[in-house]
Amino acid sequence: MKYISQAIGSVLSFFDSFLGSYLLAILLFALLVKVVMLPFGIYQQKNMQKQASLRPKEAAIRKKYKGRENDREALQKMQAEINEMYRANKYNMFGGCLPLLIQLPIILFIYNIIISPLSYISRFSDTVIENIQKFIGQNPSLFGIAESAVKDGVYGGSQLDIASLLNNPDYLAQIAGKVEGVELTSNIPNFSLFGLNLGERPSFTSLLILIPILVFVSQFLSMKLTRRLNPQPLATPDQGCANNIMDIGMPVMTAFLSLGFPALLGIYWIFQNLIGMLQQFILKLIFPFPKFTEEDYKNAERALRGKEPKGQRNFDTKKKYRSLHNIDADDDEPGGQNGGTK
Repeated sequence: MKYISQAIGSVLSFFDSFLGSYLLAILLFALLVKVVMLPFGIYQQKNMQKQASLRPKEAAIRKKYKGRENDREALQKMQAEINEMYRANKYNMFGGCLPLLIQLPIILFIYNIIISPLSYISRFSDTVIENIQKFIGQNPSLFGIAESAVKDGVYGGSQLDIASLLNNPDYLAQIAGKVEGVELTSNIPNFSLFGLNLGERPSFTSLLILIPILVFVSQFLSMKLTRRLNPQPLATPDQGCANNIMDIGMPVMTAFLSLGFPALLGIYWIFQNLIGMLQQFILKLIFPFPKFTEEDYKNAERALRGKEPKGQRNFDTKKKYRSLHNIDADDDEPGGQNGGTK
C-alpha cells in the first residue's frame, strides 16, 4: 500500500507543482483516474447495451409467469429462466460491479495521501517530519501554537496541521535551513480556498459543511442519471421501492462519511461524480441502446413459444428459451396458460 500511495502521491505532487493549486491537482487526478478506467466504463456500457437488447425477451418471460406473483416457486423458476436467457446471450449481470470495486481502493489511497501530505506530496522522510515536529514543539510561540498541543517538546499536530502551518511563508522561513531537508522551495500543498482550510473536517459551524451537502447532491444526481440513461431490469413494485431507497441511502451514506474526513476527500468525491456524469452522457451517445415497438415485444413472446415472429426483427427462433423446470411443460399442455397452441 505504501508504494502505491507513493506513486499516486508523486503524480499529485507533479500536478500540484505544475498547476500551482492542490485543488486543481486533485481535479486533474480525478480526471486521470476516469481516463485510466475508461476501458472498464466502455465494457460496462456495452454490457448494458446487451441488456437493453434482451428487454423484449425478458418481458416475454415475465409475462409468461404473470399472475403468479404470490407463488414463490414460480418466481424462482421465472428468475432461473431469465438468468439462463442472460447466460445464453452472454450478458454479465455483474458487469457493473468491477468499476465500483476498483474505485474503493483508489479512495483509500487518496485518503491516505490527503492525511499525509508531507510524506507523499512534499516527499519529506519520516526523520524530517519528526524534526519539524520537534522544532515547532520547542518554539511554539513562533508558530502561534498553544502549549497544550506540545507534549515532551514535540508538537502533536497531524501532517495536515503542520502543512497548514507551513502554508504561511513566515512559518516556512522559520523552519527552512534550521531543519535539514526543508527549504523555502519545498513543495507544501496549499489547502486554502476562499479563506477556508480544506484540510479540516467539515463541521456544522463552518462553511465547509457545504462539502458534504455537495457530495450528497452530486451522488444523488449521478445515481438518478444512471437510472435515466441506462436500461434497468424489469422490476416488481417492491424492487422499484428498493431502488428509490438506494438512490437516497447511498448519497446520504457518502455525505455522512465525508463529515468524518478532510474536506479535500469530499471534493475528490464531487469531482468523480461530476466527471462520471459527463462520461455517461458521452458513452450513451457512442453506444446507444436499441428502442423497441409493441410488435417487437409480441414477436419475443411468439419466439418464446416457438412460433415464427412477425415483422423485421429477428429474435433467434432457432433457439427456444425454455424454462429449466416442469412449469413450461404444464404451460404448453392443452388447457395450460398458453392454451395448448403450438
